[in-house]
Amino acid sequence: MHSIGIKDVAAVVATGRFEEAKAWYTRLLGREPDLEPVPGVAEWQLTATAWLQVVTDPAGAGRSAVRFGVDDLDTISAALR
Repeated sequence: MHSIGIKDVAAVVATGRFEEAKAWYTRLLGREPDLEPVPGVAEWQLTATAWLQVVTDPAGAGRSAVRFGVDDLDTISAALR
């Protein structure tokens, strides 16, 4: 079996409420999107090779999953509240 050489990762979050989702991720990440290439799409560069993309897609809304690894979950959770 051959392994593939993954060079980057993009997590895509589909939403039917783009402006609300963009505002939530802006608060979560503490900054505005790095790119908004077209209306209804916002992108944050999380690391040199990892991106989070929020896209307008009402049919796909609620079917996305994104996992963020953090060092201190309690502190991060408290800050988000």
